[in-house]
Amino acid sequence: MTSSQALMASSLVGQKALVNSSSSYLTQGNTLSGVIPTGTDGATDLSLSVVDASGAVVRQYNSTGSVSGNIPFTWDGKDSSGNEVASGNYTIKANGIVNGVSQDLTAQLYGQVSSVTLGNTTTPTTVALQGLGSYQLGQLLEISK
Repeated sequence: MTSSQALMASSLVGQKALVNSSSSYLTQGNTLSGVIPTGTDGATDLSLSVVDASGAVVRQYNSTGSVSGNIPFTWDGKDSSGNEVASGNYTIKANGIVNGVSQDLTAQLYGQVSSVTLGNTTTPTTVALQGLGSYQLGQLLEISK
């Protein structure tokens, strides 16, 4: 059984894992994607800002109208002038009107699985996400290519 678990866990390397994190690592020339959960109440006037490590907003998106559920998004890795940004950690800040009140919304972002550390009876199996650190398997919300 342990060999089977090790084989399954090792297949995660190179995949993308969705986690509850508003920051993720972007490699220059790639994209960064994730989900903004708005819940069953939904939100209107959704705004999404991409912020670099220095705190500067490099790109902003705005949406009018009503959205609900998990709202997927992909950032193309370019600033507001269309230039590719440098590799590094970027934070997604989202805001919307929920039940008539403006509020910050959480982000769930994908990170590239760079390694897996197998657990044992006292230590859980963890995955290392590039630029984000380690997460237990139970903290992964979704796996994708």
